[in-house]
Amino acid sequence: MATALETVQAYLEALNEENFSAARNYVTDGLVFEGVMGARYGAEAGV
Repeated sequence: MATALETVQAYLEALNEENFSAARNYVTDGLVFEGVMGARYGAEAGV
């Protein structure tokens, strides 16, 4: 099983490569992201 750090790194790598279907595999439907550039709620909004 991957560590939390490995999961986040794999998610970000997939996003940077614009591989959104792969990125979707790393998040759950309850994803909540809040950052300086705004907020995203839900898995589909996070990819």
